[in-house]
Amino acid sequence: MSYIKNLDTLLGHGNERLRRIAFDIVDHALAKADPYKAVKELVHLRGDILQVGEIRLDLKKHGRIFLLGTGKATYPIA
Repeated sequence: MSYIKNLDTLLGHGNERLRRIAFDIVDHALAKADPYKAVKELVHLRGDILQVGEIRLDLKKHGRIFLLGTGKATYPIA
């Protein structure tokens, strides 16, 4: 999925090869900075084990867990 929707227009003038390289770099950076994708890669639930990065929590031992999010990325992450 490309984050740059008007790529054809942006490539329509100037040095197309260099512009394409620059926009590929920007598009890749935007994809890596996507908070939804980052959370999907970082947080996993396997049975009763919640894993966030290297942290593993046994939900049987901890009962309920509440998460609170604030900031601009909260909505895409949720």
